[in-house]
Amino acid sequence: MRAEILGPIVLLIFGGLTTAVSSKMPMGTLRAPGSGMFPVALGGLLMVMSAIAILRTLLGERRRREGATRLHITRSKVGLALLVMILVTAILNWAGYPLAAFLMVLGLVRILGEKGWVTSLVFSVMAAGGAHLVFVTWLKVPLPKGFLGL
Repeated sequence: MRAEILGPIVLLIFGGLTTAVSSKMPMGTLRAPGSGMFPVALGGLLMVMSAIAILRTLLGERRRREGATRLHITRSKVGLALLVMILVTAILNWAGYPLAAFLMVLGLVRILGEKGWVTSLVFSVMAAGGAHLVFVTWLKVPLPKGFLGL
């Protein structure tokens, strides 16, 4: 269990540091977000998700002792997921945010979620479309449009 809980703890600390540093930047409003709003929101979201992962790991350890099964994520899957995130970061400006977000979610769901192609594609379209709707349409955050111009 020690190795399983280390990652979420590191992410929790990283989210806290991101939130603390970004909170010194101008926040703005929801209609006119400042440069600090997006990183503060992401840092807070990272902390919440990390806390959930820590709780699930702790509860999962109890279930394992009681004989329940768990999802098997290997080091190679984690390495592939990291590679997907690095590649998406590298192509973000060229491909644009919508396509990069779609490819990242698709890659992560296929690698870590172990879902079929249809489920992965539907989830990826919904996640990328939802993020584009929130950040570009509603919050007017200027994200890379890429060669598609989206």
